[in-house]
Amino acid sequence: IVTGGLLDEQGDPKPAYYALHDLIREWTSSGRAETDAAGRATIRGYVGEYRLTVTDGARTWSGTVHLWEQQRAERVVRLPPK
Repeated sequence: IVTGGLLDEQGDPKPAYYALHDLIREWTSSGRAETDAAGRATIRGYVGEYRLTVTDGARTWSGTVHLWEQQRAERVVRLPPK
């Protein structure tokens, strides 16, 4: 948005654009986790929606999990039978 303060009159990014870009990159979570012997995996993330994909060979589950501020969230995932 040209009038939003992040771009100059030529449409080039101002320093605030780069500062915001860097903050968003810091706030974005991604990664991988493997289950332990009990079949559990733990992730930590910021508040928000996370798209998870669980795979075991050819079996896959995908879904969205929401993390709330200062709360634990547990999600049980059952893969289809082999």
